[in-house]
Amino acid sequence: REDLYYRLNVMTLRIPPLRDRVEDIPDLLEYFTESLSATLGVRPFRFDRQEITRLQAYRWPGNVRELRNVVERALLLGRFPAESIPATGQRNASESPTGNAGPSTDWTLAEVEKYHMVRVLEASGGNKSEAARRLGVSRKTMERKLRAWSEHADPEP
Repeated sequence: REDLYYRLNVMTLRIPPLRDRVEDIPDLLEYFTESLSATLGVRPFRFDRQEITRLQAYRWPGNVRELRNVVERALLLGRFPAESIPATGQRNASESPTGNAGPSTDWTLAEVEKYHMVRVLEASGGNKSEAARRLGVSRKTMERKLRAWSEHADPEP
């Protein structure tokens, strides 16, 4: 309803896309890291200067939501998810539409397992019970593996 729109449209805030305000990335990284590490029950991940520079060079087609997903992936993997952010700022042709290159043939089975479990958890919106159900494992198994991966950087896919 048009009249409802005008009742609700008291003030309009224009926020430029993340690619136009890359100076906000370090603060957003800190915010997302603190809030997501508490939610996921994992240790906070610290991005180094080189990783932040790489993030600032990226075009961010998914805007701030995409940055949040990169932080969540880093927390779950325990490392910078380099496969998510190409160094050039452009997606590689071999990557999937979601930007995940996927496992290669030189990965170990443990690395493939970790990669898959993290992707299923992401697809479940961070819901560990749902991810465990989709994977056919118990929630306790899921939590044990996530805890082990957050305590150790190995295996790194």
